[in-house]
Amino acid sequence: MARRLQLLQLAGGWKQVLGTLIDPFTIQGMNEFGKRHLLLLIDFDEQFANRWGLYQQHKATLAPPISDRTYLLGCLHEPERLKAFCKYVMSIKKLGRQLSDDGASPLAENLWRHQHLQPNADELNRLVLQVKPFLFKA
Repeated sequence: MARRLQLLQLAGGWKQVLGTLIDPFTIQGMNEFGKRHLLLLIDFDEQFANRWGLYQQHKATLAPPISDRTYLLGCLHEPERLKAFCKYVMSIKKLGRQLSDDGASPLAENLWRHQHLQPNADELNRLVLQVKPFLFKA
């Protein structure tokens, strides 16, 4: 079975990202392809509780087969602040690659434990449990 990833254009803000959850095209694709997963990435802009709550409200409108395959991850602040704090001399794209590599391992001593990313722990664990069997090679 072929594995495929599709990266979409930047949505232009967290409201537009959340709008993806109610987009008819997105819903149709999730229904049509029962193994499709949707990972939304946002900057929480130091408003984690508020934005997480809005995500949960949007997600609650979806049927369980779709909502079970929908995830939200993000940085508490702008990703540039995480990059600076970690003293990474790399691009945001490379930082993203590091995070995806760490996502393949158990949530241990890695970048996901950083204070800027710690609120993602439960959602990350849920995501990894569901996608690790087909996304990450053993």
